[in-house]
Amino acid sequence: LVLDNLWIVLVILAASAAVAYYQIKTTPVTYKSRAVLLAEFKDVQLMEFKQFEGNEGYRTAELLNTVASGVSRLGVLLRVADSIKGDPELAAWATNQLTTNDIASILRGRISARVRRQTRFIDVETYDGNPKYARRLAQRVVEEYLAFELANRQGTGSGATNFLNAEADRLRARLDESELKLTRFQRTNNISMNETDD
Repeated sequence: LVLDNLWIVLVILAASAAVAYYQIKTTPVTYKSRAVLLAEFKDVQLMEFKQFEGNEGYRTAELLNTVASGVSRLGVLLRVADSIKGDPELAAWATNQLTTNDIASILRGRISARVRRQTRFIDVETYDGNPKYARRLAQRVVEEYLAFELANRQGTGSGATNFLNAEADRLRARLDESELKLTRFQRTNNISMNETDD
């Protein structure tokens, strides 16, 4: 009985081998490149990841995950897309016919960032069919992420400074107006500063 149905087993094996061969030949080769960021926080003491009893370890892990997710934020991807658009040295597929948003959408599927376990390292991985492009893209993503964060911090700092300067000017004008009203009141009511001191 087994020998009578042996041809069925051989046909199934041959078909499986043909499908596997087809898959191997048609699947494009994808290269992965990794760039590493070291996250340092000035106000947070980093602990070993084994010590999650307190809030500090949890907060550190949250901060690291925030940094890792920030690498693939739209603002960063748009900066990367703008910098590689039409540059054949970075990505031949990022032609001038594609918009910056199109390139950023493509990049979203080619970039990942993860926190390396029990460290402060964030692995930024990029994928491309060309190993040279994958390596350069990983470097560019890290460069643009750092530039994006620096620009945000400077923008936030200058925005806060501008707000505080405007608020100081407004309060100074209010103080001057109040002092003027007080002086008028003292003159109309014939009050001197010495009489009010008791």
